[in-house]
Amino acid sequence: MYFVSLYHRYFFGKSNVEDKDVLSLWVMKMEKIKSSWKILVGGLVLGLLLLMQVLTNQEESALVLPSKEPSKEEEIVYIYVDIKGQVQFPGVYKVREETRLFQVVQQAGGLTRYADSLAINLSMKLYDQSVVYIPHIEDEYARVGDESTEGTLININQASLEDLMDLPGVGQVTAEAIINYRTEVGGFSKVEDLINVPGIGEATYERLKDLISIS
Repeated sequence: MYFVSLYHRYFFGKSNVEDKDVLSLWVMKMEKIKSSWKILVGGLVLGLLLLMQVLTNQEESALVLPSKEPSKEEEIVYIYVDIKGQVQFPGVYKVREETRLFQVVQQAGGLTRYADSLAINLSMKLYDQSVVYIPHIEDEYARVGDESTEGTLININQASLEDLMDLPGVGQVTAEAIINYRTEVGGFSKVEDLINVPGIGEATYERLKDLISIS
């Protein structure tokens, strides 16, 4: 009790207070200190909880679920090409879009020794439902480099830009329109479809119909 009285006199500057009053004041002071510590500790705990909540929310917002990417199989477009004539294994082949003729020839086992490679364009791009005939060396046809090609029909499903521009009245713009159309619709199913190409009217079709084919 003596030390409590000294404590009270030191902190409160009073010497005429009885010891029991000093004890009561000291207890009240300690209760205030205890309450202050409770508030302080409670504030720290609450602050930590809020900080943890903020960090958790940031982690959740930063979490991005990976989107399902289309498989490579879904991205690939296949076409069917019928190759005939002088290849080791003639038949219908399932190949990727934009495949070239030489690639299909390779799948068909390559050319036979009787194939006339001068008559074909191995770099030709193929389209769905294309029919390719690899001729025999003894077949009669207009060969590449022949001066006269009279009677040869232009296959509008396979012809290159340059081949289409050889047709009378067909310039680069019209030739590109033919290629774009056959690419979009998957090829011409009949010669009459040529009139559906933008820029080709009745007069142009009548001029070209006897000079073109679809296979």
